[in-house]
Amino acid sequence: MNTSMKLYEISNEYQSLVNELYNEETGEINEIAFANLKNIKDTMQNKCINITKFFKEIEYRKEAIESERKKLEAREKTLKRQIEHLKSYLLDNMQKCDINKIECPQFIISLKQNPPSVNIVDELDIDDQYKKVEITLDKAKISSDLKSGKEVKGAELVRKYSIQIR
Repeated sequence: MNTSMKLYEISNEYQSLVNELYNEETGEINEIAFANLKNIKDTMQNKCINITKFFKEIEYRKEAIESERKKLEAREKTLKRQIEHLKSYLLDNMQKCDINKIECPQFIISLKQNPPSVNIVDELDIDDQYKKVEITLDKAKISSDLKSGKEVKGAELVRKYSIQIR
């Protein structure tokens, strides 16, 4: 057997050998298919191990990138807060001094009146017509009811497989 076969090719060959393992009429074991089956299991296991090693390495790189991304996001938030603080400081002081515009060679600083915005003083006082209601499904209850044998129209229990590596 060619050891450079792809995993799906090994799986296909494995299935083919399983089908050839027994003579359906006599019940005898095909010794050649049996020997090849043993060899293919070893090859398949090695392929699975190597694929797992490869994706573990990718996971480590992903985690390093994620860690760096979190550090950069934290730094970005700090810089945004500094910018907002400085803008607020600038706005307050320009308003206190009744300065609407400052010009220099690099830029122009001016006060701009924004469009009106809504400020909610007390949410409980707001009439219901202005409130939005979001509907979410209670999957835990649906699961519980399905497991207890109750029929839930539009839902079903499914069991999936995943890879576990310890």
